[in-house]
Amino acid sequence: MERTAVGKKSSGMSSRAKIGDGKSIKIWEDGWIWDFEEGKIKTTRPDNSSILFVNQLISQEKWKMELLNQYFSQEEVKYVSKMPLSLFGGSDRLVWSFLSSGVYTVKFRYFLAKKLLKKEKNTKKKK
Repeated sequence: MERTAVGKKSSGMSSRAKIGDGKSIKIWEDGWIWDFEEGKIKTTRPDNSSILFVNQLISQEKWKMELLNQYFSQEEVKYVSKMPLSLFGGSDRLVWSFLSSGVYTVKFRYFLAKKLLKKEKNTKKKK
């Protein structure tokens, strides 16, 4: 996964990490929590914590609830624990969080451009 792109915004849209094996997603830095604000953990990483990557929070395709409760706020635990995990592992991927397929297409970019132009025209009319 491209390290610089995880959880970044582009043209007002944002991306999220889709968990595969969790080995490339940094818990405390990357945007990986779906439906949660910017997708990032807000809780500060404890100084003595060796937990750095999402794969350390997973065991046998399930979340390690004891670790989630130990390190994160109740709200964060709620969102993380409802995230589905891959049954087949594989690599983590960067996907567009505002598309159900997660795939950024030319068709979507066209739709977005039209929407932004319409919004810009409406803003100019109000002035």
